[in-house]
Amino acid sequence: MANLKLENEITFSFNELAIELAKDPYPFYEKLLHAEEPVFAIDEMNHKILLLSRYDDVLKFLSLTNDISCDPNYLQNKTQRNYWDLFLLNTDGEEHILMRKILSKFFSPDRLNSIRFFINDYLPNLISAIDDHNEIDLIGHVAEALPLAVVGHIIGISNTVQLKEIRKWTLELNPLMDSFISKSAFSSSALNNNAMTLLATYSANLIKDKRKHPSDDLISYIISECTSTNICEEKMLANVIFMLIASHDTTVNMIGNGLFLLLKHPEQLIRLAETPQLSNYATDEILRFESPTQRASYRITKNITQIKNFEIQKNTQVILLLGAANRDPRVFENPNSFDITRQKNPHLAFGHGVHNCLGKALARLEGNLLFPALSEYLSRVKLKNREALWRKNTLFRIQENLIVDKKTG
Repeated sequence: MANLKLENEITFSFNELAIELAKDPYPFYEKLLHAEEPVFAIDEMNHKILLLSRYDDVLKFLSLTNDISCDPNYLQNKTQRNYWDLFLLNTDGEEHILMRKILSKFFSPDRLNSIRFFINDYLPNLISAIDDHNEIDLIGHVAEALPLAVVGHIIGISNTVQLKEIRKWTLELNPLMDSFISKSAFSSSALNNNAMTLLATYSANLIKDKRKHPSDDLISYIISECTSTNICEEKMLANVIFMLIASHDTTVNMIGNGLFLLLKHPEQLIRLAETPQLSNYATDEILRFESPTQRASYRITKNITQIKNFEIQKNTQVILLLGAANRDPRVFENPNSFDITRQKNPHLAFGHGVHNCLGKALARLEGNLLFPALSEYLSRVKLKNREALWRKNTLFRIQENLIVDKKTG
């Protein structure tokens, strides 16, 4: 991996970044946003990895296609690739385009409309169930419950035990994806991980079952499309695993963060309750203000790349800090203020370009329906602890729990 040779630069070890970012990353992001010098992360092998935080720089890198690789093995020329290597977000070129086309075609306007009906039928029962408790954790009972129910709907599984197992395995894998804390690549750390083994076995059995009993669901669709386009079994299995994780995990974060922000900003909650038409703006502001994923996936330069302040050499790994870019004062007015009426909001929480989030329409749909539907309930409860207990993870942003109890008097 190439290192930039610049006279003035700022460097941080992975340990330092883990400490700076785990609890409250925003003061650190603000320093980066105003730094004139290039900023680097130094990994355990003493490689220098460029950190980009400014909105324009991050947007440019997300927009590049031919000059940037998203393949973590780009420089290694591995002949044997594992599940993580074959995930959609870790592939380039035609390999990426073909699989993305297959997956995105499933989430058609008609499919999303069907999911809308499902969510509207599901929400009254969800609200009734949580309203029966004087004290409840909204992460488990709302933020996880809705996305898992939607996943069950789109993959054709109503067994809540199985859905909770998928969530359990995902939570066990999440810390391994945070390289600042785990200090290793996910592809190697997850290779012999028990949760990954169980998730892969479950996915293989799911494919086997859907082959015997196909229906109008995502897994049956992936099997059909991969078979007709001669996509190998290994790649098909990898992307079934990917969809089981990606179709719910960051949406859980978005919902959990949104519930916390609305409870912390009662004036915004009142606005949403009085004007549910603000739900689109509210969802996007939640995504901007507390981005569910704080960094983009792997990027490395295939050619010399110019940004505003300096030239980035070929074969330089770059980390794109989405959470910082979404607070850039050059783009967002009062970036550290949470405002659900914000109309100019070109946030990058879903990325941008050919690798933008495949499920962004689905995530927005869940937020747009849930937040206004829950606003009346949220007005009747209060946070048990005013300060959030954030998970020790610098990649994914969500609380460990979000316990509320009913207001009295």
